Amino acid sequence: GGDAATIAATSLSLPSPPAAPGTTARLPTSEGLLALYLFAFWSQFKPSEPFLVDFLIDTKGLTQPQVFQHVFDLFIYARLPCVALVGFLSGQPWAGSKKLLVGGAACGLATVLLTRAGEGLLCQQAAQFTV
Repeated sequence: GGDAATIAATSLSLPSPPAAPGTTARLPTSEGLLALYLFAFWSQFKPSEPFLVDFLIDTKGLTQPQVFQHVFDLFIYARLPCVALVGFLSGQPWAGSKKLLVGGAACGLATVLLTRAGEGLLCQQAAQFTV
């Protein structure tokens, strides 16, 4: 036993685990962290989402039942398999984090392109699978 200060001091002085053989341990650089923070911000910054229903109805010509029953429902059903697929791929040795980030960014771009440039119900439904 020991007091909390002793335990904290002991845990702070433990050496870090060694790097894998043939590699060197690298701490993230400030440039790398900045790039990661910017990517996370821009991938989650979606100021148009509150206006999506109005856009789909007024600009794309869909009806309200089509939007709520045939477009948004697909997002709900597509989300779990897509998250499971990303989880599976992240455990594969050939699919690194950079590849998954690039794939996610490509899917985000496909979502925007399908939503903005696509015409009709089918394009808007396809956009829900790339979210």
